[in-house]
Amino acid sequence: KGFIFHKTTLNTEGVPTMKKRTYRARNVNKLNWDKVTKRLSGESAIFAIDVAKEKQYALLTNADNSVSTLIW
Repeated sequence: KGFIFHKTTLNTEGVPTMKKRTYRARNVNKLNWDKVTKRLSGESAIFAIDVAKEKQYALLTNADNSVSTLIW
C-alpha cells in the first residue's frame, strides 16, 4: 500500500519535502510511550520507516506533522 503523505508536505512534483529544522532521534526502547500517546491525543498516526544499510530510522507523526518523533 505504501506511505501516506499529507498534501502540504509534497512539492510540485509530488515528492515529500523535509522541514528546515534539526531532528534528534530517540532510541525506541527509551521512548516514553505514555507521553507519545498523550501528545497524539487520539489522532491517527503515521509510522514511516527508512530502511538503510547500517542503521534504520522511523518517524512517528500525526497527519499535519505538528507532532513527530524520530526513532532509531
